[in-house]
Amino acid sequence: MSLLLYLSTHLLTSQFVKSPLYNPNLLSSPHFTIKFVNTPVYKPKILEAWAPNKIGDRLTVSTIVINSAPYGDEKAWNALRLADLLLRKDVVVNLFLLADGIAVAKKGQKTPAGHYNLEQMLDDLVKRGATVRACKTCAMARGIKEEELVEGVKITGMLDLANWVKESQNVLTF
Repeated sequence: MSLLLYLSTHLLTSQFVKSPLYNPNLLSSPHFTIKFVNTPVYKPKILEAWAPNKIGDRLTVSTIVINSAPYGDEKAWNALRLADLLLRKDVVVNLFLLADGIAVAKKGQKTPAGHYNLEQMLDDLVKRGATVRACKTCAMARGIKEEELVEGVKITGMLDLANWVKESQNVLTF
């Protein structure tokens, strides 16, 4: 989903810069479509703004970091349950797997009947739009290759996590 804004051609007037709708990163965001209209100087006018998952003028983005092993406790399971509910609320969800948490994305998990399966839960989240990344150093230390992970999970570096933390309104660790 994207945000459609109609803004004054005098976008950087002092009145607009002081307004709560001003965001210096607005013009470079892939989440926005911007159309400009002519209005008198110092009278910026917002004609229409729409986004279902926003805080003020920004999309709601939550990053969840999973450090815990998949079945040692219920932290990873609770993280994926929360991610599911956030997606249902139209929140952009990023999941970053660190340390033993990388095993949450391992293919071929066999769990007892009636017990939750984190591989299946993660696969469902990816199919519904969650972005999932796994720590490259953590994967190498555990001998895990990308082809052994749930489809859609990418092995990347900490720079992706740093960027997510910077752009997220919420960062949670499990």
